Amino acid sequence: MCSNDSTSQSRRGRSHSRPGTGNLANDRLLNAGFLMYDWRLTAMAKKSPPVLKSVAIHQLRALAVELKKTPTVNDIVAAAKQRKCPSITIVRQLFGGMAQALKESRLPPQRLQEFTEEELIGQLRNLSSALGRPLTRRDVKKAGKAGTCARLVTFQRVFGSAGNAFRKAGVQRFQRFTREELIGQYIALHKELGKLPTSLDIDRAAKEGKCAGNKVFVNTCGSLSKLREAAGLGREPRRKYSRPQLLDQLKILAGRLGRPPLVKDLITACREGKCADIQTFQRWFGTYNAALKAAGLGIRPTSFSREQLIQMLQALARKLGHRPTVKEVNQAKLLGECASAPTYDNYFGNMSSALRAAGLDGMQKRVAPKKPRKPRKLHTRDHMVQQMRRLGEKLGRPPRQKDVAEASARRECAAVSTLAVEFGSFGAALRSVGFDVPLRTKEYTDAQLIEQLRQLTRELGRLPKTHDIDRSRACASTMTFVHRFGSLAEARKAASLDEVLNESDIDPFKALAASHG
Repeated sequence: MCSNDSTSQSRRGRSHSRPGTGNLANDRLLNAGFLMYDWRLTAMAKKSPPVLKSVAIHQLRALAVELKKTPTVNDIVAAAKQRKCPSITIVRQLFGGMAQALKESRLPPQRLQEFTEEELIGQLRNLSSALGRPLTRRDVKKAGKAGTCARLVTFQRVFGSAGNAFRKAGVQRFQRFTREELIGQYIALHKELGKLPTSLDIDRAAKEGKCAGNKVFVNTCGSLSKLREAAGLGREPRRKYSRPQLLDQLKILAGRLGRPPLVKDLITACREGKCADIQTFQRWFGTYNAALKAAGLGIRPTSFSREQLIQMLQALARKLGHRPTVKEVNQAKLLGECASAPTYDNYFGNMSSALRAAGLDGMQKRVAPKKPRKPRKLHTRDHMVQQMRRLGEKLGRPPRQKDVAEASARRECAAVSTLAVEFGSFGAALRSVGFDVPLRTKEYTDAQLIEQLRQLTRELGRLPKTHDIDRSRACASTMTFVHRFGSLAEARKAASLDEVLNESDIDPFKALAASHG
């Protein structure tokens, strides 16, 4: 009987504890199973209360009214975070899917909206006018999510692609031209210029909106020469220059610049059609320097000796009348009178060392011309007094420094600093006008400080301490006495406080005991 009771008690104990076996691996598996079971119970306990389908429908309709469109999945996710509607997972569990949820909520579906071609084209044009530029696929996607336009898939289903929709609406980013249209544009540009347009002419006309760009012509027609042949214009005859014509071009360009032209000057003039290109000069003369020499123009040497650099720097200093700066050296280099500043840096290390080697370090520096200063507006003493009186009458009280600064900005009064210089301080300026302004600490005389200290002694009936002086409103601060007399003890001696106590027949020890008692 006892054995049965003990067996039943052991079984009851096992029912409340995790089972165990003699095998360690089996015990681990059983423990893992119990842990998973406990986790599921905890998750079920933390679950939110169930949502009724009618409540979810009401919340979806309210969200649609708030958004002024049919809510999307992203809208529901954002609203669920704000506790405005159930989560998208609960919506799918209740209705089986997003489409069924919208259908039971009697909201128009999003993906299967039916629009005519005219309506879709109108939507694209309205969106383009609102943005003020051509449209992209990203613009349509954003507008579709915002509900101001059909979705991108709708345009792709109706027109075949988004590009076809953009072209039919006239809002495409890049306009496409046929081969015949490009040939017509090239012929029209040829008539306008009176010559065969080059790639630079085409790009310049493209910026003005007269034709497509040069890359469009090359990609469509193969090359510029093939385009000319297709347009029936043939090849432009190569312009031939004689030797005297090239030299005249260099002389004219040098006269216009006031110096021998650089290679970049020649390239700029060639683009403007005023000169041949650099290759033509090299073909005729071998090098560009040889062309300049044949034209009688100064040749820029490619290398300089130390003596030449020093001589050019000294000549420039004599011309300027002062020690040349880096900017002036570079300007002289453009005129062919001197080497550049980097050349001096390479030879001497820096410009200061070059000036020292040329003996110019002791020469006078360039004096920058001073800018003419505006005449200061002068105020007389009487004028300042009148200004302060008018300002005080306007404010109905003595003006503060802030009031004077604002009035000075409005050109109605002199500045605070001007008043302080004229009257000694801002407070003195107010008192000279007639305003009742108390004296500041730094304006007390020695006699006034001594009298304040004697009066405070009479009131207290004893020698005043530091805290007595600081608490008194009729007396200056302790630091004022210290700054003026050196210490508080010296101030007491100067005020002869012992005589004040003797005059009133007050025992200082009794007064001190009374103050502490």
